[in-house]
Amino acid sequence: KSAPEIKPIIIIDNIIKNLNIIPNFITMDIEGSEIEALQGAIETLKNVNKIVIAAYHYRSDINEKTYNYVNNFLQNNGFTTFVDNEYIVYGWK
Repeated sequence: KSAPEIKPIIIIDNIIKNLNIIPNFITMDIEGSEIEALQGAIETLKNVNKIVIAAYHYRSDINEKTYNYVNNFLQNNGFTTFVDNEYIVYGWK
């Protein structure tokens, strides 16, 4: 059995800072890595007014799809949210 592939992690807050930009809209469909992406975007989310995240991926570490975590995370960071029947989470301020 081969070792798992190690991939570098790039934090959204660092990208935004290095590019010296201020986004007001974010969209994500990152195959179950929404939790980590949001955790690395705390500062960026302070300036974002709208966000759309595909959160239908099942994660065995939380034993569910990611939409509950994403929804709660966004609400705890000042967003009003809506989850549609395909587990797409919409957030706005």
